[in-house]
Amino acid sequence: MNNRFYRISAGIGVAIIALVIFCIVIAKRKDNNLAKIENETEPSVMSSTNLVEDGEENKNTAEFKEIKDSNENKNSSSSSDTKKEKVNDKAKQTSSNSNASAGTSKNNGNSKSNEKNVSKSTTKSTTKQEEIIKDPVFKYPVEGEITTNYAKDKLVYSDTLGEWVTHLGIDIKASKTAIVAASADGKIKSIKNDPRYGLTVVVEHVNGYSTIYSNLLTAEFVSVGENVKAGQTLGTVGNTASFEILDEPHLHFEMMKNGEQIDPNMYLKK
Repeated sequence: MNNRFYRISAGIGVAIIALVIFCIVIAKRKDNNLAKIENETEPSVMSSTNLVEDGEENKNTAEFKEIKDSNENKNSSSSSDTKKEKVNDKAKQTSSNSNASAGTSKNNGNSKSNEKNVSKSTTKSTTKQEEIIKDPVFKYPVEGEITTNYAKDKLVYSDTLGEWVTHLGIDIKASKTAIVAASADGKIKSIKNDPRYGLTVVVEHVNGYSTIYSNLLTAEFVSVGENVKAGQTLGTVGNTASFEILDEPHLHFEMMKNGEQIDPNMYLKK
């Protein structure tokens, strides 16, 4: 009986031990499964978190890149616009310079054309003026012998004055009342009674010439300011010159150029 009791007790003890071991094993398995589940769950969560973080980082990176690209595009566009503006300004300036150059060239051409026209006009005017101001051709105012010649730089003897004197004209012998004619075309400047040479007519001509007719008897054929032609009657030969009253009837004839006495023999032509 005792052996049986011991056996039964031993069997129960073994059973209890086995049950405890089984429970321990089961518990360990549960712990292992939980640990495994936690390990599997944490990487997933971490992976999800990382994905979220990576997504945000990528989004931020994309946004930053987009902003950067936008700024670069703006800068590039601005730089391109600036370059275009510079090119346009340079083109405008070149065009303006070309226009200015063309205008200057045109103005120079017009100026040269005007200069040519002025030169032609001046040449024509000068030619015409030269034709107008040719020296007159002087003819003898009366026919006759020269009794006393021009003597500005030497002396001649005067019968009337009884001394040696200068003689600033020529004396042409002619009968009393002989016609005295204008030596060349001109204008009557004066008709006067000279205290030395008597009744005198002065005629002005072009180019500063003037002719003087003295010792006249009459001069009623012309008046002061009248234009006369070569050969036109001015008066008649007389004997009114007090400085030459003892000489034979004659015409005392003088010539001047720009107010200076000149030798009539150098200019008179028959």
